[in-house]
Amino acid sequence: MLIDVVMPGIDGFQLAAMIREHPRFQQLAIIFVSAVQVGETDHLRGYEIGAVDYVSVPVVPKVLRAKVRVFVDLYRKTRQLEALNTELEERVTARTAELEAQKERLRLSEERRSIALSAGDMGSWEVDVASGSIDWDDGPYRIFDVDPATFQPTVARVEAMIHPDDRAKNSLSAILEDGLSRFQVEFRIVRPSGEMRWCYGAGIVSRDAEGKAVRMNG
Repeated sequence: MLIDVVMPGIDGFQLAAMIREHPRFQQLAIIFVSAVQVGETDHLRGYEIGAVDYVSVPVVPKVLRAKVRVFVDLYRKTRQLEALNTELEERVTARTAELEAQKERLRLSEERRSIALSAGDMGSWEVDVASGSIDWDDGPYRIFDVDPATFQPTVARVEAMIHPDDRAKNSLSAILEDGLSRFQVEFRIVRPSGEMRWCYGAGIVSRDAEGKAVRMNG
């Protein structure tokens, strides 16, 4: 918008302030046109209202068009940037919703898996080959009849519960020596109470790029 600074009844600054009060025009670019010498105070007053530039009379059409073109281009690019930001926010929102949905599907899948394992008197486990630590769900605690609060599963502790006659051929080292990626074993365990149980185990061996076993799941 081009506004003359000096007008009858109301000056350009007052008109600009009135325009700025309307929500639709709060971001409107305003260029003041003045046929009189505008002082520093008036310049500051105009910029405080939201003026973006001043043009002196006589107006050079080519210069004025160049100034207007700059602000029109700036406005268009700002709108394009706002549109891109809106699109990005929508994509982020959609992606977040998708991840939340996947997380919920994973939770339900894990819940169903746990129910199935529990119903079949089974359990799942993961072995860190390097450290010998084992991560169990509730199933193996029931199978080995040990207390989750006091029993920390490790390869050494679990192998100590395997029946002596079955221990050598079903140990971790024996399974890894076969070099297979999948395995199935049957062995007896001796529970803390002295009760003996037959167990069936099946799992896979994960190896690094050099073929070294790093993890077992089953």
